[in-house]
Amino acid sequence: MADETNRKRPGVELGRREWLEKSGAAVLGLALPSGVAGCGSCIEANRAWNNAVNIDGIDPDHLVMPKSLPELVELVRRAESERAGLRMTGSGHSFSDVAMSQDYLLSPRGLAGAPPLDRTQLRPEHRGDRSLVRVESGMRLRELNPWLFAQGLALQNMGGYDAQTVVGAAITGTHGSSLSYGPIASQIKSMQVVTVGGAVMQAEPANGITDPARFPGYIDTPEGRVAATLSQDDELFNALSVSLGCMGVVYSVVLEVEPRFWLREVRELVTWGDLKKPGGFLDRLLSRQRLAPDQEQEPTYYEIYFNPYPPKAGQPTTSHACILTKRYKLLDEPAGLTPDEKKRGEIGDRFQEIAAKLTNQGALLADYMNAFPELVPNILRDILKSVEDDGGYVARSYDVFNLGPGNTVRAYGIEMGLDLGQTVAATERVFSTA
Repeated sequence: MADETNRKRPGVELGRREWLEKSGAAVLGLALPSGVAGCGSCIEANRAWNNAVNIDGIDPDHLVMPKSLPELVELVRRAESERAGLRMTGSGHSFSDVAMSQDYLLSPRGLAGAPPLDRTQLRPEHRGDRSLVRVESGMRLRELNPWLFAQGLALQNMGGYDAQTVVGAAITGTHGSSLSYGPIASQIKSMQVVTVGGAVMQAEPANGITDPARFPGYIDTPEGRVAATLSQDDELFNALSVSLGCMGVVYSVVLEVEPRFWLREVRELVTWGDLKKPGGFLDRLLSRQRLAPDQEQEPTYYEIYFNPYPPKAGQPTTSHACILTKRYKLLDEPAGLTPDEKKRGEIGDRFQEIAAKLTNQGALLADYMNAFPELVPNILRDILKSVEDDGGYVARSYDVFNLGPGNTVRAYGIEMGLDLGQTVAATERVFSTA
């Protein structure tokens, strides 16, 4: 299932990116092969696909929206018979070539349901476990979260946006906040994947939730039974869980969730010097000490935003403005919230939403900052100041995890992983580079 993303088309001498720049969404007039054209799942042939912020994209030969496991199997077999590449993208929030295929590009929008989990196939200790739920790979977090909440459940953790599909977020390594939780992929306990030759595999860790003696050798779907094998292997499962879509097309996953909860979010404007000083929040975090005074509740989740520029040129790194975000888990629905507790930041999300629209999703602000670079340090400090919230913001867990209207700004995001012990050195390297 190798994806030949950068393969040149016959008679076209330009590379993919060059071709897109010169011809945009040009139609090459290629017809869908027999069988797929009448499948009822096809979106459109030769239509350009763009990522979530419309900055990059591709014009695949076939843009297809499968609606069932049998259709996934058929499409994989067809692509292989044609020696064509095939990928299934999520919501387009991975700003790279990873989601793209020049040949078959599948949309997960038709796979957004919640098939029942057959608990009779589980090991005895898991059969009554109501924290296990099964969803198809194309369900977005913004649909998954309220569906879970209505059942008294919630994701353990999530990133700062909810427009991604649950599997797209997981297999690209999306993470949340806090050292107590792994990335979203760590919440997956079982996954059903279409692999080479259209074979279907149910992949799990070595001591997975499924009882091998009870696995029937097939998966029941509304369209009929699909032959499948069970593989319980740590190395394979871990590779699949964050595979960037390179090891197969994921049909559905079983997630481990927890009882629903609310969060109180407190955001404090501090300096980098405050955070890293002996006994400061970051110093206590890195040395695994208690983060709050003895009589206070420990924050369950936490994040740090920083301004890469000092208030004035030449000032030390300790002067950089930062926002320390702490989130406290509440197991019961809060009653009698004040207007301030319902508002996020100094001016609220509504103002940020208006600001994003007035600046054309940030484009005008970017132009202004590029025209007056000497003002950037103060602009960024004002932005950090606007999200400060000493009084706290209280809402359902997923509403607090979601960063809000700032997500509508068209921008690239970069995530870098590093050893925890290098946190201070890496941050100050960013300061130096900026």
